[in-house]
Amino acid sequence: MQREDSELTTMFYTNLVPAIASLPALAMFELPAPETLVWLPAIFLLGPIGMFLGIVALKHASASMLGPYTLLRLVIGVLGAVVVFHERPIFSAPLALA
Repeated sequence: MQREDSELTTMFYTNLVPAIASLPALAMFELPAPETLVWLPAIFLLGPIGMFLGIVALKHASASMLGPYTLLRLVIGVLGAVVVFHERPIFSAPLALA
């Protein structure tokens, strides 16, 4: 179906369903802290651009070919947390079987 629809149509429906499903959460919503509000314009701009580029990429390549790039987002997210928020990743040890 995605190959028949335009990128913008796919992006519209991909965002419409979560937006409708999130409506009940507005009853419990509180405004974020002022220092967080500074980041919202970047999130509102870069989030949709990233989603659009991902949809365009799927038009030109298979999902299995793009899989490693999807996992690369996890690495970029961890590095962003370390650089921007000074977070330290916690690596858990594997569970020992008794």
